[in-house]
Amino acid sequence: LQRRTGESVTLAVEVDGAPVCVDMINTTRPFKRQTARGRVIGDVASVHGKIFAAFKSPEERAEILARSHPQLTPNTVVDPQELGEELERIAREEIAYDLEGLYLSTCAIGCPVRDQIGNVVAAISVVMPTGRFGPEEQRLCAEAVKSTGASLSAYLGWNPPPPTMTGQ
Repeated sequence: LQRRTGESVTLAVEVDGAPVCVDMINTTRPFKRQTARGRVIGDVASVHGKIFAAFKSPEERAEILARSHPQLTPNTVVDPQELGEELERIAREEIAYDLEGLYLSTCAIGCPVRDQIGNVVAAISVVMPTGRFGPEEQRLCAEAVKSTGASLSAYLGWNPPPPTMTGQ
């Protein structure tokens, strides 16, 4: 993923309801990250936190939305309705975006990693400075992260059901 995008990559798991960085590969391009292995990654301000929240049960998601969340930057989504709509979109599309919500000057695109029965067990993301997050880079990174997430999920035994045919 890092070679394909040229950007930094982060893998996180959920520990006690919070996303925790378990591995990362830094880009060789100029960029100073603010995350380290073992560090909690920003509640639902991060793509990882959004992914874990988006795939919770409706009751668990409602509890998350009812909580107060820190306004880490001016772009952090803290309004419960807006955050709820974003989590629904993530659950539908299986991709999350962080547009300087966790750290100013940093953007990310992430997706879930599933186990053999479809549970979200990790989240993987591409992280880059805002200046390298144009429309073409977003498209490339979204495709790359989804492909890598699907490969990791397949490695863990996940075989998604085929899409349903509508109108039949």
